[in-house]
Amino acid sequence: MHDPSGQPDSGTQTGLASQGLLVNLIGIIEGNPTGYGVHTRGFLRALERARTPDLHCLFTEFRKPGEIERNVESCRAFTGRVVNIWLQVGPGDAVLARFPGEKIAYTMFETDVLPDGWVAGLARADGVFTPSAWGREMMIDNGVEARRIHVVPGGVERAWFTPWGPKLRQLESPAFKFLMIGAYQTRKGYAELFTAFRQAFGDRRDVELVVKAEAFATPSAREKHRAAILADAPPQVRVVEGRLGDAAVAALYRSCDCFVFPSRGEGGGLPLFEAMACGLPVIATRCSGHSQLLDPFAGRFLEVSTLRKPVTAPDFLNWYRWKHGAGCWHEPDVDSLAAAMQRVAEGGLPWDPVATALEVRQRFSWDASVDAALRALLRPGVLQP
Repeated sequence: MHDPSGQPDSGTQTGLASQGLLVNLIGIIEGNPTGYGVHTRGFLRALERARTPDLHCLFTEFRKPGEIERNVESCRAFTGRVVNIWLQVGPGDAVLARFPGEKIAYTMFETDVLPDGWVAGLARADGVFTPSAWGREMMIDNGVEARRIHVVPGGVERAWFTPWGPKLRQLESPAFKFLMIGAYQTRKGYAELFTAFRQAFGDRRDVELVVKAEAFATPSAREKHRAAILADAPPQVRVVEGRLGDAAVAALYRSCDCFVFPSRGEGGGLPLFEAMACGLPVIATRCSGHSQLLDPFAGRFLEVSTLRKPVTAPDFLNWYRWKHGAGCWHEPDVDSLAAAMQRVAEGGLPWDPVATALEVRQRFSWDASVDAALRALLRPGVLQP
């Protein structure tokens, strides 16, 4: 990690203060396989690649009090401009308040109503980043000041997420393989996916459904988690377990034939970026945050029909608090999902997934994400100074 405490060279990057800019990224990386963990790792790598004599970066693992204390002192010692970016669930105002300098909340949500306290917490930041235009409009509708919200999309690590590269030996078989990656929860649409798979393929063994569904978990919790999946899933399901690095996740995508994503709501939908970048055809709902990725690719994915409904899932409602309801998300239609899966398994796609992969890799990268963040930070009159 770069040590920001020394006096940097000045004047080599247009728009930066003469003593330079220190970006302190605050989040969770260690042991975090969730979308926020992927997002934080990708953004941090690109931020480190963007360093110049005038642009410095620091990372704070906020679950480590000692690291917070050290990095607070590093920020105080820096003589130029300091910007702290919280990249996690929620406003992060309590953590951001501990650091000197400007405060940016880089966050997202999956329904159309923010939980209690989020709007007030976001108001305490100097600016707000969110990955999609949908997310920005949703925050505005909830009362966050429009001029303070900037769209900073996610991306892919282009060195790994490509159509060309190794596959996972453990998945070798002649069967046609659908893949789903995402936490095992109601929001992701697993129940509808399992029902649609049974409806489309019955007991056929030449079609398989590969599932990677881990989130934060202890070894005992993971075993319970796996048992729950297998209890609900059709017999053709193959569960991929264990923590996988980016290269192994990319190999997992390339080992399958189609990515299916029947999500009710997403802040960003990173697996869609990654699957398309690896050359997989995609079946997905088109709603919430991940619609921004899919909209430019009309005709190059199969859309699952949805119905907008109030959020009632206990496994989602238990994480947050709302005084007047959690808003709505989009329920996937089982018949539409089953028909799309049958169509892809039978071949004859009307688009070239590899050509689409090249365009996704060009449009969506972590380097472009960091560029978007720096443009917002350096825009006169938007943030300080």
